[in-house]
Amino acid sequence: RQMCKETAFIDYVQMAQAWLIATAFAKQRDLTKDYLTNNFSLGDAVLKMTVRKLRDSYRVTKEDKDWAASLLKK
Repeated sequence: RQMCKETAFIDYVQMAQAWLIATAFAKQRDLTKDYLTNNFSLGDAVLKMTVRKLRDSYRVTKEDKDWAASLLKK
């Protein structure tokens, strides 16, 4: 039972990280784009969540959404 709580906590932390990065992208596109391009320690789960949040955002252009999706193909 304890393991489920820890896993759920980690999931919430990862979602918060993805939300923060997606929000930063909407406000500081170039800096955040550079961060996403060069940060290999982000982790697959956080990267996937970030891309999902960017693709769902109304504040991100279609071109940037396509660029974000391409991060998952690397």
